Amino acid sequence: NTNGFYNNLLNFFDDIIEQKFANKKAQNLYFIANTPKEAVEYLKTYEPQDLAVKKEDIYAR
Repeated sequence: NTNGFYNNLLNFFDDIIEQKFANKKAQNLYFIANTPKEAVEYLKTYEPQDLAVKKEDIYAR
């Protein structure tokens, strides 16, 4: 999200959760890096997780 390029998209994701179109657990599906260096560091240390977010988890109201 260098220079806030994706701020509008991230705000949209927050609105989706706030308005209960998706569960807060959906935020575990992505990582927000504010600099390229932060993104590279995240990828270097990334370890896959079993996020298995179920449809019910995302759309739960």
